Amino acid sequence: EIKSVMLAMQMLDAHTVLPSASLIAAASNSVGLAYGSVNAPPYLLPVAAAATGLLPLLLLAATTTNMERPPPVDPVIVSAERYPSKTRRTRRERLLARLAFAIGATEGKGLGLFAKKSLPAGEYLFDYEGEKLDYAAYHARYPDGVSDYAVGIRGRDGGMMFVDAAHPSSGLGRFINHSSRHANVARRTLHDSDEGPRVLMYTKQAIAPGEELQWDYGNGYWAAHSGLIDDQ
Repeated sequence: EIKSVMLAMQMLDAHTVLPSASLIAAASNSVGLAYGSVNAPPYLLPVAAAATGLLPLLLLAATTTNMERPPPVDPVIVSAERYPSKTRRTRRERLLARLAFAIGATEGKGLGLFAKKSLPAGEYLFDYEGEKLDYAAYHARYPDGVSDYAVGIRGRDGGMMFVDAAHPSSGLGRFINHSSRHANVARRTLHDSDEGPRVLMYTKQAIAPGEELQWDYGNGYWAAHSGLIDDQ
């Protein structure tokens, strides 16, 4: 069957007569076209030329889309990195204590931290400052593992360290009370710091003037303080 088809094609090639160049030219002249020209709308060629020029740009865009994109920028981390040293952070915190925050009495929770001005959501407030202790030093100071002002940090190697804000001069962070239902502040860990890991406090939502700042201490705190009552 295949041989018969090939034979028919050979016979067709042998008896097919293609038009000569002179015939093509005569046909073109009969419709008012020069030999080799195209009968197309006047706008077609410029559009085709423009599309041809855009082709490399489209290929570049497709290549860029397939490339690995950089991680999104964290505004809390960016703001905190402007104050890499504890000296600069302490200076800034003293200014915030006069202009943005007030320490006052709360109902049933002792002293608390209150906003003196509006605070937008997602804003870096300050570090949770205090004495940094490794695992052994923490348990030597607190044999039962219970501390009211220590915050634990798990390092990238899986090890634990603590920031102990027991001293009254540690900073504003020690005055933020707990609330699991009304927490408007959260913490984030900055690992890549010359001073070691830092605990960053930031707003989870907008906070109005006069509103108390509160954050969720986590299950570990309540497991160690079984006698306390959460959120009256």
